[in-house]
Amino acid sequence: MNKKKQFFSLCNIETKLHSLYYSIPPISYQNKRKIILFIHNYLSFLTKNTLSYKLNFRSDLTPTNDISTDLSSTNDKNLKPFEIIQYDLSNSSISLNTSNSPIISIIIPVFNQIEYTWRCLKSINEAGSQYSYEIIIVDDSSHDESLEVLNQIQGIRLFHNEKNLGFIRSCNKGAEESKGDYLVFLNNDTQVLPGWLDELIQTFERENDAGIVGAKLFYPDGRLQEAGGIIFHNGMGMNVGKYDDPLKPEYNYLREVDYCSGACIMVRSTLFFQLNKFDERYISGYYEDTDLAFSIRNIGKKVLYQPMSRVIHFEGVTSGTDIKQGVKAHQISNGKKFYRKWRHVLKGHTHFDSQNINVNAHYIKKRLLYIDATTPTPDMDSGSIDSFNYMRIFQSLSFQVTFAPLSNFSYEKRYTRDLQKIGIECLYAPYITNLDNHLKSVDYQYSVVLISRITEAIKSIDLIKKYCPNSVIIFNPVDLHFLRIQRQARLLNSYKLHKKSLSLKNKELIIAKKSDCTIVLSPIEKEILLKENHQLNVEIIPFISTVQPDSHNFEQRNGILFIGNFQHPPNNDAIVYFIEKIWPLIQEKNPGIQFYIIGANPFPQLITMPHQNIYVLGYVKDISKYFNQCKVSVAPIRYGAGLKGKIRTSLSYGLPVVASSVAIEGMGLKHKSEILVADNEIEFANCIIELYNNKVLWTQMKTNGKSFVEKHYSMERCRHKFINIFDDCHKT
Repeated sequence: MNKKKQFFSLCNIETKLHSLYYSIPPISYQNKRKIILFIHNYLSFLTKNTLSYKLNFRSDLTPTNDISTDLSSTNDKNLKPFEIIQYDLSNSSISLNTSNSPIISIIIPVFNQIEYTWRCLKSINEAGSQYSYEIIIVDDSSHDESLEVLNQIQGIRLFHNEKNLGFIRSCNKGAEESKGDYLVFLNNDTQVLPGWLDELIQTFERENDAGIVGAKLFYPDGRLQEAGGIIFHNGMGMNVGKYDDPLKPEYNYLREVDYCSGACIMVRSTLFFQLNKFDERYISGYYEDTDLAFSIRNIGKKVLYQPMSRVIHFEGVTSGTDIKQGVKAHQISNGKKFYRKWRHVLKGHTHFDSQNINVNAHYIKKRLLYIDATTPTPDMDSGSIDSFNYMRIFQSLSFQVTFAPLSNFSYEKRYTRDLQKIGIECLYAPYITNLDNHLKSVDYQYSVVLISRITEAIKSIDLIKKYCPNSVIIFNPVDLHFLRIQRQARLLNSYKLHKKSLSLKNKELIIAKKSDCTIVLSPIEKEILLKENHQLNVEIIPFISTVQPDSHNFEQRNGILFIGNFQHPPNNDAIVYFIEKIWPLIQEKNPGIQFYIIGANPFPQLITMPHQNIYVLGYVKDISKYFNQCKVSVAPIRYGAGLKGKIRTSLSYGLPVVASSVAIEGMGLKHKSEILVADNEIEFANCIIELYNNKVLWTQMKTNGKSFVEKHYSMERCRHKFINIFDDCHKT
């Protein structure tokens, strides 16, 4: 027998031995474990890389239950110990901001360990929430000072078991007393972190098929304790990512899992009672959370891990860590019960063997890699809104989306988190610093790769073809760069820009030819590309927008609005042109009108330009105020390509627009129907003044603009377009 066959033979023996835990009863747990440890001790040169070896020999690494121990012992420079709330015996009273009409019921079963219970309640109070909640404490006949201390705490609903009922019955009793629409089961040996509760319930609000949502669990020293759990074919479980760096990309996006630890999970109250609460066959604890997860999945709901909900868990405080004695010993017996109940489902689960475990194996059927220069910032630019919406569409088509910001692999705080919390895996440094290494390291291939912008396509398309030869490659130029530069060259009469446009044209045509499909926003761009090469596969993707509510009528509005990110050169040119050429004409006839300029990264010249009634606001977090307050939006674009997001956004708010012909190119908007169009400063100023003063015209533009958005810019229309693209590409 060669070494490879010998290796796999031993691994198969190991797998069968572990299966004894849940199938063949005559061998005691102690003897089973002795056999496995014997194999690992004497054949470690073969088994040291197996999952079983790590599980059995790393069990001694569980952190101490004494939180006064030095928490900075970790060797990983990326990890920082958490600041643990200290129990104050001299001032143990807490006044919790709970509600009598809660949306959420937080249920905390307690047996002794008042120091941990107090810390848990203190952390809930400090973390706060924008949602109303109640806290139900079920004291399971504690014999320490728990009742005395808990009676001093205001804002909790305290229930006391005269005799010890056990963890599961205490949880079920707390649920029976609850008032909230959502139940959170929270261990008392936890310290929650800010945002923990809001992230759980907001996941339910976004994900219609969510059944359970569980938190990301940490050890006090900063190491990861659990990023969801996996259950193997023999019923054995594993905490994903245990002891690892919690900042790694693979642990930081919403995803479907086999189960989440009952240390912190949320479930709808109606669903919990529909499934008859926690199954009391697991009466002493362990596997009740896993069983609930399997029951929920069995009725078509999902079990989701939400890493943005963060909780420190002092593992082992409640039940200990020794599986030979105490409550922890029930982990083995309950595992057998679980296996017998769910063996028909477990047949399809991952085998407990020596190979790398794919924690997403059950749930990810196809993958899509989305490449762009930087992380989308939807509140700053229109292109980011499109990127965000495209990724949501791909998710709706059952793709697991991975996002790569190719120019910097930067973690952009809330913008990266906004993607992760909805289930998009984001690649970032220092864990991933280039596409080449990522594609070489993963054990899967992407079904589809979408590359945005010519700059990123040049860097990545050959790598994609090398490592993902069967992938469908979609090129999204965002706008045709060469066309934009070509028009700028004509406007400025620049030979240098003309040469640049020719170079870009050649590159964009090469990338389009190498791609399976090129997507553009306007029929003009499609026509231009096909004129250059009629063999290209070019498809038009419609804009996506949703009609927004508007709260002010014609008489209540005042002011003119321009919106645009000033890292985009056409916006810089447009605003200078407007202020220097058009604004003085408006001021002559309507000197009281105010002009608001919104957009990130305003350039110094704009900020220092001396003009009355002009307000350069820069980045504005909530733009709705200005779209509902102003009377007219302007888009005096003199060069560019693609469709203009500023027009889409204005129309969606019912804010009438005056724009140039370049600005509305390819959008299908008609002059004096949905928009007013002008191409010189006098006409532009006159259109603004007319629209500003003519209520009938203004109302017509508002109504027609919103109707246009509803008809042409729906998410569903764009979704069907992508479905057709994927179907056509796979056929060819």
